[in-house]
Amino acid sequence: MSSSDPFWRCDRCNVTTRQMAGRERTECPESWTERDGVLHCLKCQRDVAADLAVEQAGDSSVDGRAQVRRWAVVEFELERDPDRSDGEIARAISSSVPTVSKARKRLEARRRAA
Repeated sequence: MSSSDPFWRCDRCNVTTRQMAGRERTECPESWTERDGVLHCLKCQRDVAADLAVEQAGDSSVDGRAQVRRWAVVEFELERDPDRSDGEIARAISSSVPTVSKARKRLEARRRAA
């Protein structure tokens, strides 16, 4: 790769990635997001979603925060790509298929209630 190949650096964790030489230039990698000039890799997007959920939950117990974080990551993935199967999401985040299925049903019920 040459130094002119596009590269991106996550503003949260500083991980970097480069675009392969010869590929069509893209705005940023597919799983990354840029909002208001802030670039986040997928891992950091998950972490931000989990941190926000913990902050909103207000549960101060270690177990309570851990549970909120786990659910937030599952829900983040479901919202990010709702067409992916429960098995694919479970593998991607080291969770179980029943947990993802339960979260999907919870999100659908919330949407219907809104």
